[in-house]
Amino acid sequence: MGCAFNSGGLLMHPRFFFWLLFLLVTLPLPAGARNTWSQAFMQEGQKNFVLAFDAVSASDAVFVAAVDNGGNSEMQGYKTANGTSFQRITLPAASGGGMMSMVIFSAIAMHSPSVYFLAGTEVSFPTTKNKLWRSTNAGASWEVVTDQLPDLPSRILALSDGTVLGITSSGIFRVSGTTVTAA
Repeated sequence: MGCAFNSGGLLMHPRFFFWLLFLLVTLPLPAGARNTWSQAFMQEGQKNFVLAFDAVSASDAVFVAAVDNGGNSEMQGYKTANGTSFQRITLPAASGGGMMSMVIFSAIAMHSPSVYFLAGTEVSFPTTKNKLWRSTNAGASWEVVTDQLPDLPSRILALSDGTVLGITSSGIFRVSGTTVTAA
């Protein structure tokens, strides 16, 4: 089915709004960044990489990275309030405890310079739970918002009212309060 013009305007395919929302959520959002870049943080090692990053301004940003720690990868979080120096933040730990428990983070979103949302999978062998955490003190501590996410999000977006939208391999979801619904 193609698009057609008529006197009332452009007739759009019924899935147009789904794809428009998908693109709006998955495309990077402008954060008022500068026109030039300079290295502001360096952790040497070939096995280091950023898993998730978000910013609310040119100076306020947060990211989660896998960092080589003597041959083992360790999840670490960092924030900046000035765009040039980074401070380490705590990340949620697996609630299952034990040697077979870990958390793999996939997405982070800033609601404000002090309120962050973090999505990931908690693995406590033999089970996994997809969770959304919230920090209201710039990453000093975290609380579970929900452990009922439908799938592991590849991207989350915090809206101005505190609602979180997420994209997974199975679709788009919305978290309002602690309630998870399909978007």
